[in-house]
Amino acid sequence: HDTIIHDGVKIDNLVQVGHNVEIGKHTVISAQSGVAGSTKVGEYCLIGGGVSIRDNIEVVDNVMLTGRTLVSSAISEPGIYSSGTLVDTNRNWRKNTLRFKQLDDIAKRLKKLEKELLSD
Repeated sequence: HDTIIHDGVKIDNLVQVGHNVEIGKHTVISAQSGVAGSTKVGEYCLIGGGVSIRDNIEVVDNVMLTGRTLVSSAISEPGIYSSGTLVDTNRNWRKNTLRFKQLDDIAKRLKKLEKELLSD
């Protein structure tokens, strides 16, 4: 299948666009980013520098991806999305990555425990 770049798209230097990709009108892709094959990026998206978008997914219209974001699953709601962590040893990075998705629940539990301790 053909790769389709719609009207008004701006693509910076060092950007890789894979086969069978569709990029919606007036989307901007900054340097050192990549869009893997068979992916659809919507209209009026802003893709920061060094962003990676995995293959076979869809990003809806009006999405902003901040620099160095890794998109590994579809984005079905407009908005601003970010990912990435600071450099660390591989061991610490793996451990922290596993815990990252639990942070909200941990914070809620901690707040509840603090409230219970202060009420005694």
